[in-house]
Amino acid sequence: MSDNKQQIKALGLRFARGLQMTVKTAVMFTVDHKSVERPIQQSFELLNTLLKEVGQFTFGFVDNQIMLNNLLTTDPSLRHLETEFLKRGVTCLLPPAKRSKMLAGR
Repeated sequence: MSDNKQQIKALGLRFARGLQMTVKTAVMFTVDHKSVERPIQQSFELLNTLLKEVGQFTFGFVDNQIMLNNLLTTDPSLRHLETEFLKRGVTCLLPPAKRSKMLAGR
């Protein structure tokens, strides 16, 4: 695996684990609860670091695998996040520029 793909995988999984903690906390309380502020901030910091390092980034779940850009990997510890995405009909997270291009192509 190339260094770039290793970097995407490492940073992407770190972001996913942080996002999962945020979602778990928000489900236990509410999004506006004080206890959720720190996990949200940490998730944004992880995402910002990731975007600075790799530029464009797509994150989601496909057939019980984690999609990090065009890389598919597995991590059983992220099943809860996958379940929460499925419950809410979320297939993937796209950066705004990429989302705009996709919507324009419809």
